[in-house]
Amino acid sequence: MFRQKNNRILLEHRRKELLACYRRFQSLMQRCLHGMLIVDSGNRIRYANAAAERIYGSSARQLQGKPFPFPIPPDGTTETQISTSEGRGIILEMSALETEWRGKPAWLVWLQDITERKRSEQELRKMYRAVHESPVNIVITDPLGTIEYVNPKFTETTGFSPADTVGTNLAEYKPGLKVPKTYQQMREAVTGGNEWRGELISCRKNGELFHESISIAPIEDTSGTVTNFVAIIEDVTDRKRYEEQLRSSERQLAEAQKIAHLGSWKRYIDTGKSFWSDELYRIFGLEPGAVAASLEQFLKMLHPEDMDEIRRRAEFAITEPDALNSYYFRIVRPDGSIRVLLGQEEVLTDCGNKPIMVIGTALDVTERKVMEEEIEQLNRALEARAAELEAANRELESFSYTVCHDLRSPLTSIHGYSQVLADLCENQLDDKCKGFLSEIRRGTERMNELIETLLEFSLLTQSTLKEEEVDLSEIAKEILADLQFEWPDRRVEVEVMDGLLARGDLRLLRIVMRNLLGNAWKYTAHREMAKIRFGAVTTGGHPAFFVKDNGRGFRAEDAHRLFAPFQRLPGSDEVEGHGIGLATVLRIIERHGGSVWAEGEPDRGATFYFSI
Repeated sequence: MFRQKNNRILLEHRRKELLACYRRFQSLMQRCLHGMLIVDSGNRIRYANAAAERIYGSSARQLQGKPFPFPIPPDGTTETQISTSEGRGIILEMSALETEWRGKPAWLVWLQDITERKRSEQELRKMYRAVHESPVNIVITDPLGTIEYVNPKFTETTGFSPADTVGTNLAEYKPGLKVPKTYQQMREAVTGGNEWRGELISCRKNGELFHESISIAPIEDTSGTVTNFVAIIEDVTDRKRYEEQLRSSERQLAEAQKIAHLGSWKRYIDTGKSFWSDELYRIFGLEPGAVAASLEQFLKMLHPEDMDEIRRRAEFAITEPDALNSYYFRIVRPDGSIRVLLGQEEVLTDCGNKPIMVIGTALDVTERKVMEEEIEQLNRALEARAAELEAANRELESFSYTVCHDLRSPLTSIHGYSQVLADLCENQLDDKCKGFLSEIRRGTERMNELIETLLEFSLLTQSTLKEEEVDLSEIAKEILADLQFEWPDRRVEVEVMDGLLARGDLRLLRIVMRNLLGNAWKYTAHREMAKIRFGAVTTGGHPAFFVKDNGRGFRAEDAHRLFAPFQRLPGSDEVEGHGIGLATVLRIIERHGGSVWAEGEPDRGATFYFSI
């Protein structure tokens, strides 16, 4: 007996050791950042850790017993592609080790999601090809400006090979005509981790000078630390030469293209001399050449209320020559009429960035501004009308609520007295009179149901939404179970998708489900085998829930009438209802910021969708 007791103690000690070992194994597996599976010799999954659940988009319980769809790599690592439960394709890196599971041979499979890494590698390859094959000169430096890479186009343009440049500083990689201030600005921008743009005169390897436009930008890692700089260098020698040779004719051509069918003008800043186009004279209400073009003449025609604004904009244009200045202003024509013009002007500068000329256009937009003001007035009137309509709706809801309450009392009396009359005078009434009393009671009962429905409908917009996570699947199962209990003789095939959750007001969403599933139940009553399904689909990246049946359906042209209060479609007279259920659904879903729609065919069933 002592030996048996000792064996039991040893067995218990061994069991506790095994349990502790198993718990350590579980903890280790669950904390592992990579997916870990145990696959038995029959190629079925027996265990999955949390990381594997995330990879597959399924729980460990759902994965258990499922076939492992790939051959086990006996040694080394392999890559494969799978689709998650959401239908998303991912790339996995997989390796395996032989192990045991519950005393039988098995494989410990290691999975790593390398989708992002593969994408990054592909993007890097694309980026390298783009840089290497770029038609512009590209130079990459370290944070101190030491060149680490130049592309073939750079070598083609400058004559300097990678061997000549890699390891040298960007500011010193070749001799040229250096402007100390410009180089100082470039160094300050680069060392400060900022972008710099400018133009320099540099020297090719053969000693030839050329103009280059340089844009230098920092490259930062995920922590915001500058790891490199990339310089985009463009040879603008030809452009500079053409600008000097063709400046005048090019400006005239650009001006003509800009101001086609517009009044145009230009004014030299140093002399004040101005030119107006014939069209500008006509816009001003003058014959071309009737007065000398000048700033003073323009100011005479300017509306007095716009004078200060125009002067301010003129000063701004001179101080910010690179900006295109656009503004509205008014003029007073010689005949006294007022016109609204849209003006645009730009300051042209010389090589030293000194303003030399202002060019501009003027477009008569009087009629357009009048139309804009009319539209604005209409919008204000529309907003006021919408506010009035909203107030009227609130009053109507209040009225409906009051009327429903006032109707209840006489209805209760009618129903009660008719019941008393039937009970007291049963032996004195013939069958016809009894039938009349029965119809009175049924009518009051239906009227009372309608009042309850109207009260519920009117209160929908008055209650405060209590948002929480709602299990629509469970609600659907409860409602369908109640319907089956109430009509046990009905043959109905029910399908409810599990785990459908939504955020919203539990009470109101239950009303939505009750109305949709109740309609499906009623409108399939004529089927020998009715089918009702609740599920969800994805539309526009968001879930849309649906109730589908094989009932009466409806015509496509009647779809817009379904959600209007008291609207019943042709052929639905024999189906019990008040015609307010779908209107209630619409109002609740709109309160949640969602939408409702329906699809169907006559005698082919209907599907009602809603999204929140």
